[in-house]
Amino acid sequence: VPTLPPTTTVVPAGSPTSPPTAQMTTQDLLKSVAFDGGEALRQIGTPQNQALEWLLANQGVDDFSAYNTLQRYALATLYYATKGETEWVNVLNWVTDESVCNWNNTAIASVRC
Repeated sequence: VPTLPPTTTVVPAGSPTSPPTAQMTTQDLLKSVAFDGGEALRQIGTPQNQALEWLLANQGVDDFSAYNTLQRYALATLYYATKGETEWVNVLNWVTDESVCNWNNTAIASVRC
């Protein structure tokens, strides 16, 4: 009877080792989904590090859902990577404690999100 050789599953480097959970810290959550295992989070001055530092200073950060945390982090990383603080013309409410639904939005009670 012919036998097959054992198979091996290859996991790409930097893959999350566990799915995000409510018990994870903000930094652990971001590291779990980072393509580089969180290396850019640790490098001072990178857009990822700037976004992390900003996010950790947010009021109520520990109460954010994983989705909201990732959404805020992704948008803040975009903001810092594209030099929003000096290069953007329209920065209304960006990287503030406001809901991301209110970033660059002047409508009251917006239903954007």
